Amino acid sequence: MTDENTAEKAKFVLVPGSAENAPVYFFDGVAGIALGPSVCRMQFHQVVAPSSAEKAEVRKVIVNAVIPTAALVELCVNTLAAISNNAPALKNVMDLQSEQMFSSLPKSTKPKDGSRASKK
Repeated sequence: MTDENTAEKAKFVLVPGSAENAPVYFFDGVAGIALGPSVCRMQFHQVVAPSSAEKAEVRKVIVNAVIPTAALVELCVNTLAAISNNAPALKNVMDLQSEQMFSSLPKSTKPKDGSRASKK
């Protein structure tokens, strides 16, 4: 995940093996953020129970992270630039994945639990 050009511009090196040995977390989203002039605190969550007509989605904060505000701004700018620079390729891959997913569905499905299936 390290871009050599970015590392060269920033004049930093990663400790060998540190990226491969760092823990990996999956987040469904950001539960909260507190912005400060020096640092920002962010809470990342996972959804533990999806919402329904009667109940709100249940989210569990799994990581609290603190990052220098300047580093967060740099992360946001670099992320938006990467998405913008790769937009056509990202759209093509997203379209292909969507097409593959929907083409693999059977033409008609009947729910096994007796609930109503929506038809489009």
